[in-house]
Amino acid sequence: MSEKIYSTLSDFQSGDFENLDRPVVKYNESIDLDLKNFQYVNQFIKHLPYFDKTKKNALQEFVEIKSNLAKALILNELRPGLVHWTSRLQTYINEFGLFFTKDDHIKLIKIYLQVIVTPQIDLVLVEMSFSLLTELLKKYFLLKRDDLRIDWRPLYTLFRRIHKIDEKSAVFAPDNIEQISFLNFISFARIYFDESSVSEMLEEWRPLMCPFDMSMNYAFDRFSLFLPTILLDQGHSLNFWLREFLDLWLNFSGKVYWETNILSLFSRAAKDCVGLFDWTCYIPYIFSKLLRGLGLTMVNSITLNIDDNTPKNSINLINGFLNTFSYSDIEIDSIGLWIVSMIGTGSDRNSCMQHIKKLFHILRSYYYPSNDGQLDNFFSLLQRIPEALIERIRFEKLKKYEWLREGRDTESFIQPSDIEELVLCLKDIVLKGLFSKNNFNDAIKTFQYLCFLRADLMLPTLIDQVYESFEINVQPHRYTPLLACLVSVPRELVSYDQSVDTQKHVLHLLISVLPGIDLNDLNKLILTFQFLTNMLSHIIVCDCTPALKIRGDLTDYDKDVCLMTANFVDFIHSLFSRLFTFIDHLASDNSVDVSDTAHQASYYSRVSSALTDENVTQVHIVQMLNVLVNQSSSLILKVIVDKTFNYLNGRVFNAKSGEIIVYLIGSLVSSSYGRKAFEKFFQYLYENMVCLLKIKNYGEDACV
Repeated sequence: MSEKIYSTLSDFQSGDFENLDRPVVKYNESIDLDLKNFQYVNQFIKHLPYFDKTKKNALQEFVEIKSNLAKALILNELRPGLVHWTSRLQTYINEFGLFFTKDDHIKLIKIYLQVIVTPQIDLVLVEMSFSLLTELLKKYFLLKRDDLRIDWRPLYTLFRRIHKIDEKSAVFAPDNIEQISFLNFISFARIYFDESSVSEMLEEWRPLMCPFDMSMNYAFDRFSLFLPTILLDQGHSLNFWLREFLDLWLNFSGKVYWETNILSLFSRAAKDCVGLFDWTCYIPYIFSKLLRGLGLTMVNSITLNIDDNTPKNSINLINGFLNTFSYSDIEIDSIGLWIVSMIGTGSDRNSCMQHIKKLFHILRSYYYPSNDGQLDNFFSLLQRIPEALIERIRFEKLKKYEWLREGRDTESFIQPSDIEELVLCLKDIVLKGLFSKNNFNDAIKTFQYLCFLRADLMLPTLIDQVYESFEINVQPHRYTPLLACLVSVPRELVSYDQSVDTQKHVLHLLISVLPGIDLNDLNKLILTFQFLTNMLSHIIVCDCTPALKIRGDLTDYDKDVCLMTANFVDFIHSLFSRLFTFIDHLASDNSVDVSDTAHQASYYSRVSSALTDENVTQVHIVQMLNVLVNQSSSLILKVIVDKTFNYLNGRVFNAKSGEIIVYLIGSLVSSSYGRKAFEKFFQYLYENMVCLLKIKNYGEDACV
């Protein structure tokens, strides 16, 4: 180990290393346990009833880890010392979070940075250190650039060592150490590179930038990995390379082999430097390149109008050529992020939004449900744009990223008008794409993102289509994708927004989906239970009509919602009638019965059988019932108990159907209505057990 790591360890341990056999440092009761002194505490353990004791135990464990980690490094004991205590530290972070001070946080990072750059160190230990450093660095809002600086050259030397290893090398390297571990680590480490690192990297790799040689890909691979884009220098470092790289990329009309790396670099620069670079003059060329990269095919009828003599084989050849040079999913992801990062920036803040509208106006016909073909790129782009917009809004609004926004012009931030324009631009396309044959999942995810942004613009149209499909049933094939959309937006449906009035539709929607409990359509059945589970987990199943007599400050909208809740009892009756019909079907199906021999099956057989359709359905039913019982009032629980008790009387169940009933009774007994439910079901059980004993001893006529 180098001398530098020893100096860091001396501060880290804060003790004398001459006596390495001393006992482990004990926890100091006088240490201030105020959470403000610690970097980041696990949000879940903060709510435990014994959190005060947990804090003391955690701090004592960290003192032990810190002491033994320093001892292992001083003694140069990589195995088992450093490996063991690194694993303990990783477990500590997973359980308690970054539950240590800022000084310890910085020293831990410096120590492991010195560990990974140690010459000829075992790559297995390097991968462990990468994982730990990623955990320490990924909450970069905790450490500013003034707190930590990282030298890039030792990391580049380590990267070259890892990159040279292949299947013929004598050195063992863990799988995906370069593609996953190092990539995750360097994505956070480059935030803390020095300002001078940009010019140093350009001097190192710019001579390799020959467009007609494979060294070009080598250069941009290094740039995409190491070149920092968060430097807080008002974008001055971008002038060293960004315009040069943009001109180079735009001058190549076709797809080049180094395009993936340069697109990743451009998108990262745009995301990290919003408002610091004027993209206005480049926007038309960027969108033209995007259209070319989507691989738009030539339609025969259009081509014949242009040139009647164009042979069909030539058209097919051109279409195949265009598909060959179309962008991959990774490149589409980068371009989507790049486009969103340019919205509202530059000398003309509306330029990017106008080009987005033109782009999707051109692509609109490709999203029609009747189209079939290579449309993955189109739907990937459609999904990526609102997703990236949500990420950008989150970055611009949250206080913890404030130090990264220093010097930014707030006029370049996303405005409500930008959100509205984008949602309206994509709305009709998404609603058409929901019924796509192969890409409806991407469209559903896009719809969810757009609802996050502006639910008032998306939900009214969806609800109208839902009622048309669910009730009028003129287009039954639209039922499943529309129901999947409802499953993805339960929070927006129950939110208090009088401009949308979605709360008034909640109970009506719950009743409307009940016909989806269809034994002949597993997909529809599962989606129905998912929708019921999601919706019931966001509301309280309670008759709120008495509030009209108690509260005098209710608005007309609140009164309408309260009156609507009077129908919850009818909903419960309809739900359990259909549910009990489904259970009767399971009880009458001998194929799902479980014999005594099956109970003695091997572990492997039980795991395999858990993947059957019946088990999948059972899981969703049980989950829905648990949520319903937990969210119901005592009046609703009484209705459920009575209905379940009446259904039990005189029925015999097999293993599958009996399991569902047992789960339901268990949930009812453990609910707020549990005492009365227990008395009722226990009395029923007691009477049946007594009857069975009489039959066993005196014959079948004993219980008559």
